[in-house]
Amino acid sequence: EAVYADHPPPSSVFRNVEERGENADEAVQNAAPDEELYFDYLPVRALFTGTLAGASAQSRIAHAELHLVRHIKDNARECLALRRNEASWNAKVHAPLLELALSGRCVSATCENATSARILPYFLPGLITGEVAEGKMVDFVLAPNLASDLDSAIQNRLIELARTTKSTALLSTQLSINQTDFPPLTRSPAAVTIETKVAGASLEEGLLQMGIWTAAWHRRMEILGIGGGKPGPRLPTLPLILTHDHAWSLYFAVDRHDRIVVVGPMQIGMTDNLPNIYQLLTVLAILGIWIDVDFRNWVAASFRP
Repeated sequence: EAVYADHPPPSSVFRNVEERGENADEAVQNAAPDEELYFDYLPVRALFTGTLAGASAQSRIAHAELHLVRHIKDNARECLALRRNEASWNAKVHAPLLELALSGRCVSATCENATSARILPYFLPGLITGEVAEGKMVDFVLAPNLASDLDSAIQNRLIELARTTKSTALLSTQLSINQTDFPPLTRSPAAVTIETKVAGASLEEGLLQMGIWTAAWHRRMEILGIGGGKPGPRLPTLPLILTHDHAWSLYFAVDRHDRIVVVGPMQIGMTDNLPNIYQLLTVLAILGIWIDVDFRNWVAASFRP
């Protein structure tokens, strides 16, 4: 009931705390030792003070996570009701949700706000018309946190490539592993791209933004000697996520050598209620594991000597 109705169980001592004139700390003290408190309304500060008699560490962590999930849900509903803009959704809903998904489940992946990560002109893909695509920035990028030896291997590859670059105009393009010179993304390859949209925005525009971003990343890898039919590891299939208000959809960008095929969408969760948010966290956790294992192994195979 606590998850699906979004309020404490009927037997909870916290259900009518305000009516009884108690505060949360008094309610904790008055709780029966064997009372199930897993879905009760508890402030995070009460989870780690030792006042929750008999609670395991796992239960305390679950309480803390529930507190954050509920806060994200409330913010998401408020953003929709007040018709907040994309930046507000990113700050109040998307960023906290992504941080929560990665922090407790996969400590070796990071989430970067990429709204300032412009695509370097040299890597912009060409269009069928012969023109160059306009650079499109995305909202978030998930990337692996690299060990020092792998980070050094990437740095050495970039330095070697920069030394062989004759054009000073192109020199700056060789100092980043990605298609952007955005500092947080210069050394760790982008694994998952996320574009966010709100009511009234074009989903087709969001797909176009992710498509151009991914095509530019493919071009960057090919210039580094990876993919494009060259010997060695193939370019991996990359997950792409497009959000529209509460809804989150997953796509996959598949390398076909001569083109990139985008497969999807698959709805992976929503931010309108607790069950849907927990479903979304589960999928994001799986993507985090993929980044930490499969994608990291691909990076190692591609850049280690």
